[in-house]
Amino acid sequence: MAIDSGKSYTKGVLRSEDGVIERVRFRTKVMESSGFGGDLLMRNTDVVEYDGVKYLIGEAISESYTDFNLSKQTNEHLICIYLAITKLLDRSDMYTAMAKVNLAVNIPLNIFKNEHKKKEFEAFIQNNKKVIGVKVNGKPYSFILENVVALPEALGPIFYQTDQYRHKRILVVDIGSLNTSILECNNLVPAYDKMLVSNLGVNVLRSSLSKQLSSLYAITFTNDDTEQILREKND
Repeated sequence: MAIDSGKSYTKGVLRSEDGVIERVRFRTKVMESSGFGGDLLMRNTDVVEYDGVKYLIGEAISESYTDFNLSKQTNEHLICIYLAITKLLDRSDMYTAMAKVNLAVNIPLNIFKNEHKKKEFEAFIQNNKKVIGVKVNGKPYSFILENVVALPEALGPIFYQTDQYRHKRILVVDIGSLNTSILECNNLVPAYDKMLVSNLGVNVLRSSLSKQLSSLYAITFTNDDTEQILREKND
């Protein structure tokens, strides 16, 4: 499995032994809430119970719950990664009880360059190879992360189209929700010493727009309001 838990969306992909590819995608908005039952049904939203705590994850949660922490070593990202694993297990022929999973996750370029921080993040996700128990919408799952590999952001396009970039020098600009990653590759080899991360992403833009609109029209524009404006404009 490969999972990208970004600040706006968590994306996951699984390739089974027979070559079938499964994909999942959901909003990375997490709210701790003990007042909801596991059978609660809301559009594109899940009730997740982990380590004795219940969370709501998905579109029904306000944009104010978007995580602006630059680090991905947070409880919100951990829960979303585990939720993505359960969704991929459901779509595969793997057992949802005691499944053994090999996982690749992405991390910011500045963290990838720090070997200690990279290993620390891998261990944080892997939970010391102990059994991980999660309940999603009332259904129990258990799995063991046999291997966890952290890979740098911005590499996706390179390895998705290796033939096109094999003998070229290219610059990848990955605009995320909270930051923008810049990576140079020569003949498919990343130049890690030239990796750059800027703390200017889509969420920062949205927050700035909210402030500008509030000032211009003398009324309060929340992040939810600005998100709706952006969506309607794009449609």
